[in-house]
Amino acid sequence: MKLHNAVLDKPIVSNVGEIGEFRIRNSAKAFNILSSGLYANKIRAIIRELSCNAVDSHVAAGKSDTPFDVHLPNQLEPHFSIRDYGTGLNHEQVKNIYTTYFESTKTNSNEFIGALGLGSKSPFAYTDNFTVTAIQSNKKGIYTAFINDQGVPSIALMMEEETTEPNGVEVKFSVNDRYDFNKFRDEARSVYKWFKQRPVISGVSNFEFTDPVYDTKDIVPGVHSTKNSGSNSYAIMGNIAYPIDIPQADKTLGDLHQLLNCGLVMEFDIGELDFQASREGLSYIPETIASIKRKLEKLNSQLAVHVAQEADKITNTWEKSLYLANKAGNYLWQNAVTKYCTDNKFEYVKTQHGWHRTHTFKVDEEVLKKNHNILIRGFQKSRNYNACTNLKHRIEHVPNSNGLSNFYWDINISNEVRFVINDTKIGATERAKFHIKTTTFLKDQNLNSVHMIVVEPYDKTKPMDVKGFKDLIKNPPESYFMQASTLAEKERSSKMGKNVTIMRLEERGSGGYYRRDEMVWRDAGKADTFNVNETYYYIPLSGFQALNRCSDVKNLAKHLKRSGVHTRDIYGVRKTDIEYIKTQKNWVELDKHIVEQLAKMDKSNIMGLVKQSLDIDDLVKYNSLYIKQDSPFVKLVNTFKDVKSIDSQTQIATQWLCKQYDVNTNTSPQLLIDKYTTEVMEVKKRYPLLKNLSTYSVDAQAVAEYINLIDQSKGV
Repeated sequence: MKLHNAVLDKPIVSNVGEIGEFRIRNSAKAFNILSSGLYANKIRAIIRELSCNAVDSHVAAGKSDTPFDVHLPNQLEPHFSIRDYGTGLNHEQVKNIYTTYFESTKTNSNEFIGALGLGSKSPFAYTDNFTVTAIQSNKKGIYTAFINDQGVPSIALMMEEETTEPNGVEVKFSVNDRYDFNKFRDEARSVYKWFKQRPVISGVSNFEFTDPVYDTKDIVPGVHSTKNSGSNSYAIMGNIAYPIDIPQADKTLGDLHQLLNCGLVMEFDIGELDFQASREGLSYIPETIASIKRKLEKLNSQLAVHVAQEADKITNTWEKSLYLANKAGNYLWQNAVTKYCTDNKFEYVKTQHGWHRTHTFKVDEEVLKKNHNILIRGFQKSRNYNACTNLKHRIEHVPNSNGLSNFYWDINISNEVRFVINDTKIGATERAKFHIKTTTFLKDQNLNSVHMIVVEPYDKTKPMDVKGFKDLIKNPPESYFMQASTLAEKERSSKMGKNVTIMRLEERGSGGYYRRDEMVWRDAGKADTFNVNETYYYIPLSGFQALNRCSDVKNLAKHLKRSGVHTRDIYGVRKTDIEYIKTQKNWVELDKHIVEQLAKMDKSNIMGLVKQSLDIDDLVKYNSLYIKQDSPFVKLVNTFKDVKSIDSQTQIATQWLCKQYDVNTNTSPQLLIDKYTTEVMEVKKRYPLLKNLSTYSVDAQAVAEYINLIDQSKGV
């Protein structure tokens, strides 16, 4: 390699006396510094330096594609050696070049890695003697290199003979410390990770080279990003990886210096960078810094272009989101991802405050039921745990809705989400759990955990709108979906009904103030212990997860009791025992019972809900015989004349149940509430002074006269 050794500024001297030059004394100390003191990691240095010499020799001989040989030490053959098949050396070259420090034949060409004439002496960093076998033009010379009595490196010809062996050089020495065997193997793996032409390894069975792992190759030619976001960057030149650590990089590179903290690997041609004599780091002369800066400038201009090109190739929104989020996980790509999402108004990756997250779909249960006939259940399974954890919907309290709540599911765009479409009559969730637990699903999918979403019909008599559901969450890849019928099913006991355990829903009653009113499932005994002449109401269970229309059993139990729709005990039956329970006439599924009870509500019951919602008691009391009967006021009051008001808790609870179960009553409570809310507002608008009357002392006759005057003025 050509060295950057030009004299930049020649000093001008005048009016001085005798001039003397600095010299290097030929001493044991000097040789020890140059042979051993240079290297922090001596074993790595030996492997690196000798291997680079072997590569250079092959280049000189026109054999760049020919591998050299490396023998690693082991118990039976405790030696290290490197043998190349390059130009070889004759006796004069060994005596005058090989043994001379700072003597090199490679300083005038950037085709070669070496330049300093130090690498061939690197074995002295580990041992006091090694063997050099030099073959050239059918002559073989065997030399021993050693440290003499004065501590000075020396070499002696041991044997010379004719040979038919191919040209080349072998360097060999003993490794007497068996604890170093593994060190040589590990350092070889580290050094050869970056070699384009790798050697033939012997001495160690099943030796495996380590390959660089990249997030993206050739962002610009010769610049790659690793998966280790936030790690240091490396410069690769002549098969050697140099860590980049520019002093005061923020001043010399400006904002570009931040890219060096993104785990970059940048390839340079031989001669573009200057390096330390040990070849363990770079020498940051202006030429080196300029070369690195040029690479970073090209990279910086290409990042956003690369992301845009790759993202535009992806037509599926879900897959595009995953690609962008994965890219943004590496600091190198964050700005490029943010730019793409902003420029393209791509809302499915959030980029605020330097954080990049995929979109979460807030899927309303009511929308799924009414628009798609779909009910969702789900569970989570981690590779490290055998148990499955049931997922729960979220609750959103809606303002001005008389205490009602909306229920929704969060479905996140993620590669850890999968969907099971229930095309069976029963058991989709259990099949999915059994499949995840008993197969290599997670390993096959390369997942550490999975959120399994089970999609089943809300009304089992009607088909699901699966396509509509997929469109709602922007069409995850089809590979994310599986049919329940394709999953293995756990074998059922042939002795149906035997040892069937019944659970009962109860308040916890312990665990402190905040937990004692939680609802838990407790053992209520075996099915055959229950009275066959008494009716019991049950909910199907998967583990302890309710599988009815409303999986929030705490709220369900509370509203059933407050509404009076069902005040008896609620039992749970696991899915494995459902078929037996269905044969028992005295066991009734709770969902069916609730729907039947709500459907029995007559208009008077419903109007009681409406009256309570409207809070019109003040208006009703103003009804007087003095008001003409065709008055809009009287018509409104008469609508609720014989309607018995119910308390607010009953009203809220009943209304909640009607919403959850979407009961097909003759008259919808909510529709009536909306209708009469409008009518009340119109009456108060027609008779504005009614809003200003005291609720405690009012002359009913005067109010009647006021209403009559308004009706006379505006007509009826």
